[in-house]
Parts: sequence; C-alpha cells; structure tokens
Amino acid sequence: MSNNKERARELLSDMSAKIAVKLIAIGIASGKADEIAHAITDEMAEDWGGQLVYFPIDLASRRNLLIYDKFTGDNHADLAIEFKVSVQHVYRVVKIQRAAEIALRQSGLFPT
Repeated sequence: MSNNKERARELLSDMSAKIAVKLIAIGIASGKADEIAHAITDEMAEDWGGQLVYFPIDLASRRNLLIYDKFTGDNHADLAIEFKVSVQHVYRVVKIQRAAEIALRQSGLFPT
C-alpha cells in the first residue's frame, strides 16, 4: 500500500475515533457513537476523497479565548499544562485578550 493511502486511512481512522470520543462525552452510547463517527468519516471521504484538504491551525484563536476565559489571575502554570503551551504563551494570551477587551469597552476619542 502506498504511503499516501496509508496516511489517508490513518487520518480517517483518527477522525472517526475523535468524533466517537466527543459523542460519548455528550452521552451517546459507545456503539452508536462509533457508528455515527464512521458514517461521518465515510461521507467526508466520499465527498472530499482525492482532494487536497488543508486544516488551518487558526484554532489557536479559539484556544486563546478559552485560556483567557479560564484565567483566574494565578493559574498561568495550570493553563499552560492544560492547553499544552508555555507559561510565557499564557501570559502573552492574557495580555493580548485583556487589551482587546479593554479596547472594545472604551470608545474612541474621535467618533468615526
């Protein structure tokens, strides 16, 4: 089997497993979750098969919002572990998100 076909099967298998885990987490029975997950990945393979698909890594913005939402003022290290980022990254996220939040609340000096 070619390396590309093997990687494609690995990707679909991984996607199916991750979907099943999320379905089980919301209360769907394991067998039914696996069935739904396989149906989703089969349909995706049928619809997108043979095409180059790019998954953007801009999930960071959503992750950063979660980090900021969970920030309590003294849990930098805990958040770094939870989100698998450095403590410095948590400090940076908090600083950026706090500045954005303040900017939204403050009106400008000159209306546009």
